[in-house]
Amino acid sequence: MPTVVTLPPDIEVRVIAEAARVGVTPERLVADLLERQLTAGRRVDAVAEAAEAARVAADRRAAVAALLDSWINASDPSDQQETLDVLIKGLDANRPGQRPHFPPEAKGRTW
Repeated sequence: MPTVVTLPPDIEVRVIAEAARVGVTPERLVADLLERQLTAGRRVDAVAEAAEAARVAADRRAAVAALLDSWINASDPSDQQETLDVLIKGLDANRPGQRPHFPPEAKGRTW
């Protein structure tokens, strides 16, 4: 798509001189410069997006670690025992066979 850009005289002189130096037309030089600039902008955006994603992931990891720490530090051993008792009862309640997963006589020896 043809586009006309009016350059200030001093920039036009510099574009013509640089185009002659590298052996291309001024139009080709300006098109190449614009392409490089626009591509560089996309790379900067991609780097910024990657940095933001890394920051979000780090924040999530920190939040998960803080939650786990709060569970560890705030847990009461009696609550844990109650939870274990409910779990064992639930696992043994619906067994198709007669033998429980966690027989009471094995408590303290195998589990």
